[in-house]
Amino acid sequence: MAREFARRRRVEEQIQRLLSDVMRSDRLDPRVAGVVITEVRASRDLGVAWVSYATWNGEGGADPALQAGLERASGFLRSQLARELSTRTVPDL
Repeated sequence: MAREFARRRRVEEQIQRLLSDVMRSDRLDPRVAGVVITEVRASRDLGVAWVSYATWNGEGGADPALQAGLERASGFLRSQLARELSTRTVPDL
């Protein structure tokens, strides 16, 4: 059981690192400019990953345009994860 936890933690860290690289290097929707991935939590079966983020400008509150931009980019982000992630399936973001 401890081994599964360690594997899940490694996959979460790998997803965070890969998403951060994609957000930094690829030109995405301008609404998502300045987003920093702060944390990734995955379900036990690695089917779903919840991604926490913050913005560079540090403004408080939820920005609906930013959330809409990230939801729209989720397919692209998953395709980028599929190229680099070493798991059988790619989690839903």
